[in-house]
Amino acid sequence: MGYNFLLSAIAVQWSILTQGFFHNAVLGSWHKISLSISELILGDFAAGALMISFGAVLGKVSATQLLVMTFFEMVVYAINEAVVVNKLLAVDMGGSMIIHTFGCVHSCARGQRRPWVPCCSAWSCECSATHTPKEDLDVRC
Repeated sequence: MGYNFLLSAIAVQWSILTQGFFHNAVLGSWHKISLSISELILGDFAAGALMISFGAVLGKVSATQLLVMTFFEMVVYAINEAVVVNKLLAVDMGGSMIIHTFGCVHSCARGQRRPWVPCCSAWSCECSATHTPKEDLDVRC
């Protein structure tokens, strides 16, 4: 419960800055980032996407890793939101399409086993044809 409040508070503040920056960048017009009710609501939407991703890795990562995930996810969310709203001109009443799609895709990507971790390294190792994900990091040389 405490992680939810902490990460949501950080996400709202950070997303207001990142969304303001990337909206300016996508539109090509640079102006001050304002703080209004609509910006706070957009920050809450971004925090909602974070909480969806948070549920996929709950119990698997530490608080520090969740904090790092929050900072990077808010940047990627802001880029996604700016492109969908300003370039694709998608009408998303209430933000549900952007929030749930991004949260789902991001959490699925976070929760997957790393496909780039090889069964064996580049050295002359032998790898069994059948292995479990826990054996992926075992190098038998």
